[in-house]
Amino acid sequence: MKKALVFIISLFCCGALWSQHWIGVSADADCALQLDKIPETKTKLGGGGGIGFIYQYQNKFFILETGLASKFTYNPVGVADSLLHFNMIDTQRASFVYNGHLKDRVDASMNLSVSLPLMFGVEYSYFYGLVGAKINYTLLSYTRQTAKLATTGDYDFYYETLENMPTHGFHDYTKEESKGSMNYKLDVQVVAELGSVFYSSNSSIKYRIGVFAEYGVLNVRKSSNDISLLTPDLTAYMHVHMNHIYSSSVAPTTPVHNLFCGVRFSILFNVGESKSSTSHARRSSDPCRCMIY
Repeated sequence: MKKALVFIISLFCCGALWSQHWIGVSADADCALQLDKIPETKTKLGGGGGIGFIYQYQNKFFILETGLASKFTYNPVGVADSLLHFNMIDTQRASFVYNGHLKDRVDASMNLSVSLPLMFGVEYSYFYGLVGAKINYTLLSYTRQTAKLATTGDYDFYYETLENMPTHGFHDYTKEESKGSMNYKLDVQVVAELGSVFYSSNSSIKYRIGVFAEYGVLNVRKSSNDISLLTPDLTAYMHVHMNHIYSSSVAPTTPVHNLFCGVRFSILFNVGESKSSTSHARRSSDPCRCMIY
């Protein structure tokens, strides 16, 4: 037991002789998904990118990282076809039922977020690995809903449904678009990163390229029972306004989770090391020379 304790202490002391401090920046290209179990939605692949500031503490094999990162993502989600019916009054003051059929609908959000990571990992030879968590907060989120809309009208004094009359607002499928904004809740994400690391000739700069995955464990959806999926567009005759499904009253208790994965490139600069560190302190293939009696 005593020898084991001395061995652990000696490893720590030996590692402390190799401790270094690094700061740097990173850039990543992301695949973005928003995962949910809402029956009316279909998951679609989005994308984005991010930049970050990194502080790293390295103690022989072991590394600890934190910093600040920002990410912009485009997140689309498919929405099932829908029928809508509104009681309306035309320009001649005649009442009728407005019928609409929406298909090929896609609700997209453009999101700008900031995150605070805390990562632990190892670096051995030309490889590194990190795991940890990050707190993610969405600063801005703009939405764009697109679909194809076909409209018809039912009047009490006509026996047939009016259709294919563009001058009266009844038309076959045409593109419909609505824009808006949305709020997301605070998210906590679990993160993993794995890749290769290369050093400059004097070991004062290191370059990393790796793959990563980030999964949000919290529900980020902030829905409202007061917002319908579709409402009449009061600014445009015979059109509808589409609200993003995540901000609507459709299945308001169903959670939404973020998933990001992609490629990350980092460059880090050595800004400090212990007096006993050598220019090749990161070469963990050299065995510890601590003596144990």
